[in-house]
Amino acid sequence: MSASNVNWESKYNNLEKEFKQIYEKLEKTNEKKMKDDAKNMQDKFEKEIKEKKSLASKETEKYNELKKQHETDVRELFENIGTLKFVKELRFFKKQWGE
Repeated sequence: MSASNVNWESKYNNLEKEFKQIYEKLEKTNEKKMKDDAKNMQDKFEKEIKEKKSLASKETEKYNELKKQHETDVRELFENIGTLKFVKELRFFKKQWGE
């Protein structure tokens, strides 16, 4: 019976070693895969962030151009003597109608 136990222990130890080798191999493979996946996701996010920042800067630039144009138009409009006369007439009529 002792020889039978030794034989089973030997088989068990061999299977345990084989299992550990397979487990370590899978662990290394999964670790590498996870690192690669994490790197790919990081690269993807960085690319998206760059695109969003670029889009935001373009929109900000457009907004600033429109704001500058608006300020110029308003300044020109109210510096125009004809416009000032028209506004004064409207104020005059408003006062008359309000009484």
